[in-house]
Amino acid sequence: MGFLSDGVTKARTRQRESLLGEAQKAGTGVVNVIEIGDDAQAAQAVLGSTLKAFVGGKVRNDGAQIVHMNAGGWPHVYVQPYSGMNPLPGEHHALLAGSLPAPAILRAGGLFRGPKWDSPADPQLATALDQDPGIRMVTEKLSWEWSQGLTTIAHDWTLQFRSLGDGATHLVMQAGRFGGLTTYEVGIAAFLGVCRLLRTWMRQGATPPQELLSPTAFDAVLPLLYGRPLAGPSAPAPSPHVHVHVDPSAHVHVSAFVSHAPGQGLPMQQAQQLQHEWQAVLHTNDVHAKINAAARLMTARQYEPCIQMYQQIAQQHPEQSGTCHSQVGAAYYFLGHYDRAIAHYQWAKQQGADPRMMDDNILEAQQALRPG
Repeated sequence: MGFLSDGVTKARTRQRESLLGEAQKAGTGVVNVIEIGDDAQAAQAVLGSTLKAFVGGKVRNDGAQIVHMNAGGWPHVYVQPYSGMNPLPGEHHALLAGSLPAPAILRAGGLFRGPKWDSPADPQLATALDQDPGIRMVTEKLSWEWSQGLTTIAHDWTLQFRSLGDGATHLVMQAGRFGGLTTYEVGIAAFLGVCRLLRTWMRQGATPPQELLSPTAFDAVLPLLYGRPLAGPSAPAPSPHVHVHVDPSAHVHVSAFVSHAPGQGLPMQQAQQLQHEWQAVLHTNDVHAKINAAARLMTARQYEPCIQMYQQIAQQHPEQSGTCHSQVGAAYYFLGHYDRAIAHYQWAKQQGADPRMMDDNILEAQQALRPG
């Protein structure tokens, strides 16, 4: 194991803070940031897959940050690899409930044509995706390049998805540079927009597992989307609202709080640790630390204390009301209080939360209220 110079540490810290700020702007909560080593061998051991080399293999990957997020109960992950102090193009990963009959990929266009969807097993699916105006609108906002000094990395694909065989679809987006001067904006909001739209295409039920149409660098983060550590047994099937529960491991440390809700009890040591963390941040002015602590309660399925904390954050920081009430709505949804969930989603929408996401959540809660 080597060591990181002060310059490298500061550069990676700046990029991490940029990612946290971008997540907040996109209306998604950060559950955890996993820092992976300062050498490629350690990173490979944790991720369980070989890190991708860029620029003709001339760039060495020697570390990564895994940003585990939760948008109103919907988990997604961004992996930010590094070569020294330089951020390299990362990947977004998410699960969508439902599946499609074949995998598909959005490939770069040629000199005189734009990007096109490709699905060798189902050309009609590719044609339908190409012709859908909503999908065209969100994909036109994607960035296909990652510029770094005099070097530009051009992607040959940006999006692809495949069925996992358990009723869920795995969606991957390669990150381009969406903005930033000394740091990199990686398209968190753009990725969530793609997720919202593509999940309306999903059919309920499982199709046989499919392979991705192009290799990805960081598909080993899939366990996090199922609420497991980076190494663990096979994943259970997700529900339309994917419930996540992160267990402590050598590489991922997330605590949990004891709640009186059924099935939510956790080991006392973990409960006390998160309780201390919660109390410590609640009386500070660090709103990001408070939101992250509340998000960890959500991820640990500690919905009642999670609701209490988000409500306190909303009182202390009114500018965060939209984010807080959207998360309270998600917690009530998981508790089965669908009418309360709808009320909080509606209030969150009035307070500036993403209206399309709130409308989707309201519709899902309304459907859960209907008998049968």
